[in-house]
Amino acid sequence: MARRVKLVIRLLPCLLALGCWLSVAPAARAQQNLFNVPSGLSTLPQHVFVQQQLNLSRPLGTSCTTVELGVTREFELGINVVNVPLYGHPGDDLAAPVHPGYLVNAQRGVSFGSHDQARLSLGTQLGGTQVGHPEWAPLEFTWAMGSLVLPQRGTRLFAGGYHANRALAGDGFPLGGLLGLELPLVPERLLFQVDYISGDRDISVAVAGLVIELPAGMQLSLGVQLPAPRSHNAFGFVVELTQRGFPLGRMASSGVEHVSQSPARDHL
Repeated sequence: MARRVKLVIRLLPCLLALGCWLSVAPAARAQQNLFNVPSGLSTLPQHVFVQQQLNLSRPLGTSCTTVELGVTREFELGINVVNVPLYGHPGDDLAAPVHPGYLVNAQRGVSFGSHDQARLSLGTQLGGTQVGHPEWAPLEFTWAMGSLVLPQRGTRLFAGGYHANRALAGDGFPLGGLLGLELPLVPERLLFQVDYISGDRDISVAVAGLVIELPAGMQLSLGVQLPAPRSHNAFGFVVELTQRGFPLGRMASSGVEHVSQSPARDHL
């Protein structure tokens, strides 16, 4: 019985996110991450964005949940519940980011050109994780991200850098690079996506895969995780379900008329 209760608690963020997806119809454009790299694109004002990610590898599988609110143009606030173990044994090593973490986040961006052709964004995630009773450790991940849409086929390139503390990212140098690519394969239906977090820390991986556009503004992302050189991380798979955004008032009423989506798709 106790094991069942623990499993329900671990899956609770997933269930809450799924409830949001199923109860409302969407109408926005942004996605906080590619697979793991922040995209720098912002949630529309007074819209809510939800993203659920499952990281499946050996010996541990984890869940990460993100909920964002567009406060004003190019500014969003949100919460993250990360590294919730689904199977395996997290262990007690503070350097390994497998203890559930609870964070708040904020991002401010500025766009250039039509349809967000170029963007610069700054963001941070701050919170804590319980590594004992009653010991808590602070979590911090801060990034700067630039993106550019190429005229041909709408390909979007991402490049930036990050700072992360030991409790979140594991041992190693605290600074690193962020890279990403989105390549439309079938316009508004299917994209190829890849991202990379540099370094030799526990978060240093590359993920490559496909993003499938679903009805009602949702996306299903399927990727293969590859360890960064010298990182000793595991191979694995990533499954991500994203609700790209819906008007805040629609959570209370489903009768609000549909808001058109920006021609610029999207999306860390």
